[in-house]
Order: sequence, then structure tokens, then C-alpha cells
Amino acid sequence: MNQDIKQRWVDALRSGEYKQGKECLHDSSDNTFCCLGVLTDLYIKEHGQQWHKPDGSTHLTFEDQGGVLPFSIRTWAGLVSCSPYVSGLDLASHNDNGMSFDELAQLIEDEL
Repeated sequence: MNQDIKQRWVDALRSGEYKQGKECLHDSSDNTFCCLGVLTDLYIKEHGQQWHKPDGSTHLTFEDQGGVLPFSIRTWAGLVSCSPYVSGLDLASHNDNGMSFDELAQLIEDEL
């Protein structure tokens, strides 16, 4: 993984700026993000892009992805998977199973 982007991701997860959610990258109904959504949001901000809102859904998407990392973000971040595996499970599952952003940040720091 690109070490600069990794540090920015870890810092964002620990910053308190993002409210943690589950089962989607970004939910506009309560402005929550999963850990992968935080990385996606960093990319969107850096590249002057924006989230997309499918008709009738509060689950926002980017490049038609709503639950895993889009290809462009994986490439930018130097990741080979749409939801990288750490400690035997993919990050999205760790997030959805209740692991906190701080705990996820530690796994990312240690294993990616």
C-alpha cells in the first residue's frame, strides 16, 4: 500500500471527523462512513470528485460501487483488493462486525 495514503487514511479514521456506519461506503441519511468509505472520501476530496446518489437510496456510491473500493481508488492507494484482508477477515467485515475506527486504524497500520 502507498505509505503516504495509508497514513492519511489512518489519521482520518482516528480524527473524529467521520462517524462510523455499516454496510455501505457512505450513508447520507445519517452521514456515516465505513472504513472503506473514509478512504473513498479522501480520494474524492483530493481529486475534486463527488459521491453519487442512486435514485431512492441513501447509500451513496462512487464509480458504481457502494460497499467496496472502486478500482481507481485501489490503484491510487496501491491496494490489490476491493476490501483488503487483515487479521483473517476483510476490512468491510471487520467494520460491519463492530470493530471501531481506532481498532481498524491499528490493523491497517500494522498489516497493510
